[in-house]
Amino acid sequence: MEKLYIYGGIIVFAAANMFAQNLDQFELNSNWKMQDAETVHAEAVEGGWFEQTQTKLPAEGKMLSTDKYDPQKWYEATVPGTILTTLVNNKVYEEPLYNENNRPEKIPESLCRKDWWYRTAVKIPENFGGKRIWLKFTGVNYNSEVWLNGKKLGNINGAFIRENFDITNDYRVEAGKESVIAVRVSPPPTRAFPPSTLWAQQAAHVAESRAWTLQAFRARRAGTGSRAFATATAASGTKFTSPQAAT
Repeated sequence: MEKLYIYGGIIVFAAANMFAQNLDQFELNSNWKMQDAETVHAEAVEGGWFEQTQTKLPAEGKMLSTDKYDPQKWYEATVPGTILTTLVNNKVYEEPLYNENNRPEKIPESLCRKDWWYRTAVKIPENFGGKRIWLKFTGVNYNSEVWLNGKKLGNINGAFIRENFDITNDYRVEAGKESVIAVRVSPPPTRAFPPSTLWAQQAAHVAESRAWTLQAFRARRAGTGSRAFATATAASGTKFTSPQAAT
């Protein structure tokens, strides 16, 4: 099973400037909530607060990252950790390392094929006043969309990519006051082949290549040349180039 992570943790840090040696910082690895994006979308449509961007992408993060939203039906999230870690800790699924609990009929593969939302509210420390403030992600798998206080900070794309966001200006972040963070975690845009499928494809390719080689060898012995080459290519379903094709 592929895994979606918030990995390594999330940190808020502050300094007089970006080159400062001494940083004030604290980790945001507690008080997170989690819910699947399909449930959130349905709630947004039903509640009348669904929005989308000019490119027709959903923008539920605008509401989720404000204190107007109440995530009372969300799961208590484990950060850092996987989606499955949170669901196991909330007793949705049994511990996958015991017995045969990791079988697909018990823990569905679909968990890692869809998007999930994380959300938390954090009070910015008083001693952050008058300093530049950054929000640091130390690893998300695979893609993520980050919102803060009703505004989109940006995207993080790629497995376990680290990213820093300067949240000093324009995001209503104030020392001594609460800020709300919402993160949408998404799987890779294309699905990889399961190992069994990949092995089957490789075995088929080897068999086809051997068949083509045998046909080409017999053709050269028979003196039929390029016509046998074309026949072998069509039979194998692959495309090859060979200097013997013109003989």
